[in-house]
Amino acid sequence: MNRNTKDIIWTGIIILVGVLAYVLFNVEENDENKRLAEALSIDYWEMFAEIKKERKYIEEASAYYRIPVFTPELVDLSGQEVTLSGYFLPYSKVDSVIIISRYPNASCFFCGLAGIESVAMVELGKTMK
Repeated sequence: MNRNTKDIIWTGIIILVGVLAYVLFNVEENDENKRLAEALSIDYWEMFAEIKKERKYIEEASAYYRIPVFTPELVDLSGQEVTLSGYFLPYSKVDSVIIISRYPNASCFFCGLAGIESVAMVELGKTMK
């Protein structure tokens, strides 16, 4: 086997390895893109809109309060990673907690006429990877 033949074989092997690496990387990337697209296709705000409110007497406060009653679908999400888009609302009492609103600040639950289903308190924790 002469030198040109060996060079052609090694060039072919290098190209083949490169193509395989490219294909494998893109498959992994496409799987991640599909997972992200699927997560973004779920409208959790609509799920929050299904929350019912129950009027309940709280003895410690000697008053009635509207307490949220979560749907089984929302209860099943407990501890799961979800993607929720919205507007950041400042919450300075605790560094590990943020508030996300479905609507801008002037229209949110705290300042406007939106209901409790339009805000989410997010407790920040360790990144899950």
